[in-house]
Amino acid sequence: MPGSTYRDERSTAKGRSATCKSACKVIVASYENAPHTKKILALPHINGISRRVMRKMRAKSKGCSADQNFEQECRERRELLLYWRFLSCLRTTQRMTTYLDTIAQLDAVYGEANERSLLKEIDYISEDYRRFIDASPFVVLASVGDEGMDCSPKGDPAGFVHVLDEKTLVVPDRPGNNRIDNLRNIMADPRVALLFLIPGNGETLRVNGRARISIDPALLAGFEIQGKLPRSAIVVRVDAVYFHCSKAVVRSKLWEADVHADRSSVPTAGTIMSNLTKGHIDGQRYDQDAPERIKKTLY
Repeated sequence: MPGSTYRDERSTAKGRSATCKSACKVIVASYENAPHTKKILALPHINGISRRVMRKMRAKSKGCSADQNFEQECRERRELLLYWRFLSCLRTTQRMTTYLDTIAQLDAVYGEANERSLLKEIDYISEDYRRFIDASPFVVLASVGDEGMDCSPKGDPAGFVHVLDEKTLVVPDRPGNNRIDNLRNIMADPRVALLFLIPGNGETLRVNGRARISIDPALLAGFEIQGKLPRSAIVVRVDAVYFHCSKAVVRSKLWEADVHADRSSVPTAGTIMSNLTKGHIDGQRYDQDAPERIKKTLY
């Protein structure tokens, strides 16, 4: 009988896949209540495969309508298939649900932006945002160019980034390792992004704009520290400004001293240099000389 044949095939398949099904259930149990999981399981290409299998099983079952357990068996088979497909989504990098390739797929996972997150973005530096910049001693500057991307930290006493007007800010470029990756990028592509941090403050400030590099003596004179001027200044024309909520800082406990990493648990700069050069650079000596070296080249 067709129904009997189906049950024999199903019994064999269950025997082979019992272990895998258990493993799948463990994984799914960890994610089943997450919104993105439900959306993944609802994607047409997953449920579409399940429906095709169901149709094939129904076609195979013609003549066995007396089998009262058939529909239940179909549902169990579909459940097993969904477990298999979900496991594949998690483990196989070539599956559609592992990488999102379109804006539509991205929107399906994340939904619409919070209205407040859009209201806080403006295309100029307001008085409140100016006060944030004035209080910040640290900013990360990101850029992109023909040679790749860069993200560099910039720091000085609070207020070191000058706001010339509501559409313009200036970042001094202090002495560093002379790689000048950001400056090279700006020459090729003026688009930049800045992230301002204030120690002890949860919110951060994001600024997107277009930059140019200036060596105007009058402009550089405003950044004099210890009798020294920066070699250049990065002048940013603002396109967008908005604050970022404190969730990342709260989750990371960034400013809480009791969770700061023990310095001995992190390799020193000297250790890294020694390892990378296979001992050509004396790591211990490098670390010993670092404080004096930094002091002499700070400005």
